[in-house]
Amino acid sequence: MVKQGRIAKSRRPYRLQARAAGMDATRQRITRAAITLHGTIGPAATTMSAVADRAGVTRATLYRHFPTAGALFAACSADFLAAHPRPDPSSWSAVEDPSRRLVVALGEVYAYYRSTESMRANLLRDLASLPPTIAAGVAGLPGTMRDVLAASWPPDSGPLRRAALGHALAFETWRSLVREGLDDRQAATLMASFVDGAGRSATPDRIFLIGMMGAGKTTVGRELARLTGWPAVDNDDLVRRLTGREPRAIDAEDGEDALHDAEAAALQGALELPPPLIVGVAGAMVERPKVRDTLRDAGHVVWLRARPETLRARIGSGAGRREEARDVTWLAARAAEREPLYRAAADQVVDVDERSPAEVAAEILESARVVSAG
Repeated sequence: MVKQGRIAKSRRPYRLQARAAGMDATRQRITRAAITLHGTIGPAATTMSAVADRAGVTRATLYRHFPTAGALFAACSADFLAAHPRPDPSSWSAVEDPSRRLVVALGEVYAYYRSTESMRANLLRDLASLPPTIAAGVAGLPGTMRDVLAASWPPDSGPLRRAALGHALAFETWRSLVREGLDDRQAATLMASFVDGAGRSATPDRIFLIGMMGAGKTTVGRELARLTGWPAVDNDDLVRRLTGREPRAIDAEDGEDALHDAEAAALQGALELPPPLIVGVAGAMVERPKVRDTLRDAGHVVWLRARPETLRARIGSGAGRREEARDVTWLAARAAEREPLYRAAADQVVDVDERSPAEVAAEILESARVVSAG
């Protein structure tokens, strides 16, 4: 008898464990049944009886595991979010350029919307029937992401960009774009361009010319000044005013980094001048993310694009230029490195090969919607 009692006692933990496992399995079955109904007919039409029927349990069993609809909703929310985690805005900060950061963010957000489309559509439709804390999380998701991304741009970007960000991050926006036949990448790129342009003035009062040395920034700047009556300032002149030295002397005596620091300081000085204004920007400035961000919001940015052979021909003997600038291979390599940076910063790209300054300037003014003074 003693031995049988010991055997019975030894089996009791196993039975308790089996019972607990069975309860966990039943609870999981109920939760998944509710999630399925929420994703198909929606939360408003999902009753406790319908959940019990789909899970294959009695109402008594359901209420033993989930005494209230709120308790069941909380379990469903935790289970669904574990299977479909929301995008993590903290990871986006690793991308310095705000426009590129937005493309990355929208790609992740739109992928999340695609994987949860049916559920999110039903939750938004039935928002009033959700528990308040869950409803707040569902409705507030785009706003939370908007606030994180809005901080990427300068604080004076204005309400238009903030509103555009909210629109781009909305589930309904993504849905409308994919219904037009766009994939997630195309939709993200389109909305990023929309947001990028939203903070700009309809008619700019500053024109910034970017591009490689020899692209014609100084010459085209003078032609734009002639046509508009706006003052024009050039990178080399700005550096001379700021430092009292020739740019080439700074490069030769202090190094390329020192020259670029002087160019950045000179550009900042130009930004503090009153508009209207035309600014020729040093070719290397686009390599600095903060400069690209500043230019993007300060006016109409034009990339004067030229083939390496055109650059070499215009540079000529190289007087006042870096020694390497006489080498077309070096020019081609440097232009290729900077091409994505120029493209990211520019509102307009103008090919200048075999074109006169007057032709280039006219194209710029037409795109910028600036009226010639002549």
